[in-house]
Amino acid sequence: MNAARTRGARIGIDATYDRATSEADVYDPAVLEKQPQPERYPTGSSMTHGGVYGQAEAELVHGLRAHAGVRQALFHLDIPKRSVDEDSSSPAFTNTMVDVVFNAGVRWEFAPGVAWIANAGRGVRSPNVQDFAALGPRAGNRFQIPNPDVGPEHTLSIDTGLKTLIDRISAEVAIFYLAYDDAIALAPAARDGSPTTLDGEQYEWSENASRVEYYGVEGEFDVPLARYAGISGRLLAMIGTQYNEQRTGLPRRRPIEHLRRRRRCASGPSPSLGCASRRPRTAGSPRTGSTTRRTWKTIGSPRTAPPAM
Repeated sequence: MNAARTRGARIGIDATYDRATSEADVYDPAVLEKQPQPERYPTGSSMTHGGVYGQAEAELVHGLRAHAGVRQALFHLDIPKRSVDEDSSSPAFTNTMVDVVFNAGVRWEFAPGVAWIANAGRGVRSPNVQDFAALGPRAGNRFQIPNPDVGPEHTLSIDTGLKTLIDRISAEVAIFYLAYDDAIALAPAARDGSPTTLDGEQYEWSENASRVEYYGVEGEFDVPLARYAGISGRLLAMIGTQYNEQRTGLPRRRPIEHLRRRRRCASGPSPSLGCASRRPRTAGSPRTGSTTRRTWKTIGSPRTAPPAM
């Protein structure tokens, strides 16, 4: 969609297929050899994700533009059976999830070269092979086991601010709120009624047991000085809090010192907009949103977490 047009729209469909292979070994200095270990993920596990999306943009009145998008996302995981020994076995299972994400925003140019922007959106990230099927020892005398009942994570993002473009000098500043619901965390689990392995390691598995909230401000500027030179800068300041359910064994509330980066994937309206990790993105529009806060993709993302703006 061209920002100069009065209105525009696009629709699309996308799909992505990923297949995992896994192997593990431990180097034994006593014999100077590697000793094979059970695979952490079942080789042959696959994840398919795709969706149908639509996005539209229009000038409502002179200087005031609005955009909105929606995406119907589908995720399918196929985890094969794994059988090595009593502690390194898990049954085969499949899981199909369907979810909806959206974003909307406005841009009001109330003075030449100066505009107010506001955006809101909902994103989704499907659990991946690691969340569903990781199996094996972890640091801290823990042992992770698969959980076929993990559900998607969701994000809600809101931002508002100002953008300017005057004589090739551009700048923007925005405040934002970002919340992750159903965040996946490791929580104590039991296997065959026992909370520990025969070696005394605590069983854990991935579970939707946390919520994370961020408040912050971000900005950037770009000042050309000559044909091939210029000055640019970016600012991001935020405060975050993670809320954990009591069963996780984690503090009920604790500060977060960095933007969560996970193997994430969210669903958004445009193929150019969030996933599998990288920085998740939020909802927004390449023309009316802010630049960081990259939560998962929202509408048009093949992989669907916060979005590029």
